[in-house]
Amino acid sequence: MKLGQKISELRKKNHLSQEALAQKMNVSRQAVSKWESNQSIPDIEKIVDLSELFGVTTDYLLKNGTPSFEVTNTSKDEQEDESLPVLKDEQIEQYLKVAKKANHYESLAPALFFLAFAVFQAFLTLQVIFSNVDRIFQTIGFVLAIITIAYGVGSFVNAKLIMREFKDINQNQFTLTNKQKDNLTFIKQDFRKNNNKRIISAVVLTILAFIPPIVISEMHTGDNLSVPLVAVIFILLSLASYELTYYAVQASALSRISLSKKILSKQDRDLLTFNSVISWVIIFSSYILFSHYISYSLANLLFCFSLVAYVVATLIFFKKKAH
Repeated sequence: MKLGQKISELRKKNHLSQEALAQKMNVSRQAVSKWESNQSIPDIEKIVDLSELFGVTTDYLLKNGTPSFEVTNTSKDEQEDESLPVLKDEQIEQYLKVAKKANHYESLAPALFFLAFAVFQAFLTLQVIFSNVDRIFQTIGFVLAIITIAYGVGSFVNAKLIMREFKDINQNQFTLTNKQKDNLTFIKQDFRKNNNKRIISAVVLTILAFIPPIVISEMHTGDNLSVPLVAVIFILLSLASYELTYYAVQASALSRISLSKKILSKQDRDLLTFNSVISWVIIFSSYILFSHYISYSLANLLFCFSLVAYVVATLIFFKKKAH
């Protein structure tokens, strides 16, 4: 018996899905699939981890034959821990209800982020109109923008706290009956049918957000017009981000509860986090430098284009790496 077949049989014997085993091994589901189909071989560290998880020796995994050792004196509690529990219908219903509420708060976070820039630009417009040398309006706008961002961060944290009680579901530590899978498939289809308009709205609003930059560029508008036009850009992006984020987060929750969610390996998640932090440090640093030393209008335009580039790059990365 080859290594891949042994891993597959041991996984099924322990009532683990490929996704669940992948999470325990900190690899992607595709990696587990390749192990079981003998397209690749786990490294020695993973071999040791697999032997400890399944209660067999590394000799059994690496050599032909039957196990030279297998844990047979595990307690009843330990045996129950090895098998994944089947969710109750009430748990699924509660998860979907709470997830819908949490998704609203999580979607508010990026929307309020863009709205904060719109608020700042609105008060900056008043600063330009009234030629206020004391920069009172600019200061008020800056303070309100910080408050808006803080509220957005609070909304995001609140969303995560709300979902904290569903730790096992979030980590795919459960299984479903065939009837539950069929019901969740219907719920997912119904969600897409009733919420596709959110994607359409997000796309339309994003396209409309490109109109103000074109006007600023083609008409060579001064600050009296360019500053309020930039505010319009961020308002449109705020609305678009809420619609798109709500759809994406809710769809993700449905995929998670139905055990069909694509996930990134730990290594890819760490890489995405590192690249995101570096990207946003560069974007914000550039925005501050351009706004102070060159032009507010140019800084805002570059920020918008940088945001679009970041979103596109992230989506491409996830599509290639998620399994």
